[in-house]
Amino acid sequence: APAPPDAGVVGKMAAELGAALQSLDGDFSVSVDGDTGMVVVRITDQVTGDIVKQIPPQELLDADLSMEKIVGLLVDDQA
Repeated sequence: APAPPDAGVVGKMAAELGAALQSLDGDFSVSVDGDTGMVVVRITDQVTGDIVKQIPPQELLDADLSMEKIVGLLVDDQA
């Protein structure tokens, strides 16, 4: 399995992406999910503040975290 990306590198990429998105119309935010380490881009409605679109979707982040927990349980079970 590939090694997970360095958190510092991912954070820098997220910051650069966020800066690039600021030049576009709309309310964009870029962050790094603390649990999965994945870069998350959110587009929010400027009037209501509601999240219009999130990439990757929250369900994918939750599923990735669930898979890590399942794998962890299996590894612990075999030890």
